[in-house]
Amino acid sequence: MNTMDIRGFSVHMAHRDNAGKGANDGFEAHEVIGRAAAQEGLPLCDAETLNVLLANLRREGMMTNGTFDSQVHAYATPLLRVLDSDFNVVYERVWSRTLWDVAELIEVAKALDGLLMVEQDVEFLWSTPGERVWADEGISVEIWPRLRVRPPNI
Repeated sequence: MNTMDIRGFSVHMAHRDNAGKGANDGFEAHEVIGRAAAQEGLPLCDAETLNVLLANLRREGMMTNGTFDSQVHAYATPLLRVLDSDFNVVYERVWSRTLWDVAELIEVAKALDGLLMVEQDVEFLWSTPGERVWADEGISVEIWPRLRVRPPNI
């Protein structure tokens, strides 16, 4: 299934298309963003919908390198990342889990003809309390210009 219905929103699960590979092959960054922006837009979903979506993806154990193991891995704090039209990260901050952060950064993404993403990396858990080390790209959800779960490796 390439869509997930969450609280009335149909979310495209792009990471399930072609096993998450090759979705943007042959397109320049500005063409990819242009194609996304040209598609019918969804109304801005609320923060609870985004939180439910992230929880579902965590249950799915979404990772690019191997299988998620709760004895070894943990999902990091979600970050909001604004990407410019060349897919460069131009701004990021910890997501407060509210819609206010999202609405504010959508305006920045629009001004840059870019994207707004919420991402949760995967970290290794080590024996030293509090120490965490990056393990995997984890979850990547495009919020603007459309709501979809993106393939982590694209």
